[in-house]
Amino acid sequence: MEMVGEDVIIENQKDSDLFKDIEEKVLKEFHWGVDLKCLEVLDGNETTPDQIELLKEKLSQEMLTRLFGMANSVYYGKLRKGEISTFHEVVLRLGMVYTKTFIIASSLFSLVPGKGAEIFAARSFATSILARILGQKLGFRSEEVQKAELGGLFFDVGRIVIYIYQTFHSKQPLEERFIEAYHPYLGVEIIRQFELPEFLKEIISPHPFSLHDESFSISAIVDLAYAIVDRSFIRNEKLIIQSPLPDKEGFVIHTLGSMISDEFSTIGLGRYLELIPSLSDRELRLQARAKSDEK
Repeated sequence: MEMVGEDVIIENQKDSDLFKDIEEKVLKEFHWGVDLKCLEVLDGNETTPDQIELLKEKLSQEMLTRLFGMANSVYYGKLRKGEISTFHEVVLRLGMVYTKTFIIASSLFSLVPGKGAEIFAARSFATSILARILGQKLGFRSEEVQKAELGGLFFDVGRIVIYIYQTFHSKQPLEERFIEAYHPYLGVEIIRQFELPEFLKEIISPHPFSLHDESFSISAIVDLAYAIVDRSFIRNEKLIIQSPLPDKEGFVIHTLGSMISDEFSTIGLGRYLELIPSLSDRELRLQARAKSDEK
């Protein structure tokens, strides 16, 4: 038995050697595609708008497109506040913590070869969006909702690290037993390495399904969102949801389903969402009234 890092106890030497090798070759030596030290500007309260705007030059076009897409989505206020055009405005709307976490997660996605990159990104964004919605509908405070949203986005980063290691450094697939046991701790190492918020460790570290006195914990919300997304992607390689859509008469402008669809589209991952239309509560009432009148 051996302690590796601050949080993980590894039962045997073989697992310990493998864990350390993954840390060394992916977390320490691998080129992330962006100089992550430049993200330090998102840590300071005294960062100027010009410093934030210069950060844009360090990011890929794909990453910028997704960040601008998120900031201009219906949920983040495009219709209420108008479309934004500068990176500083993006960061103001999304928040520094969200922007930094998004960039680090997206940098990891970009390292995955082929279609796998998009699938990891789509699963993570889907978990993030559903965790946020669950938190909102359960009456969580706004800061708790954002924690759930960020936890969903970052929940699978340890698996991505292992996937990258298997692709570039391993001659044979790693045992599923090892992946399930240790991927959360690799995620924790990334959180520690890039000084991300401490609450993320609680969400992605191994834990029981956790409840408060009369409600779910933040980690439980993320667990539920992840389970929904995982089941749908295993069966269909995309998230399938059924939801009413805005009606032609203009009585219903937005629905949960239409907002989720908007977010997937704005970050270029619309192909990983299938939205099955259903009748709204208003339409069901009208339908019931029409049947009653027929009698």
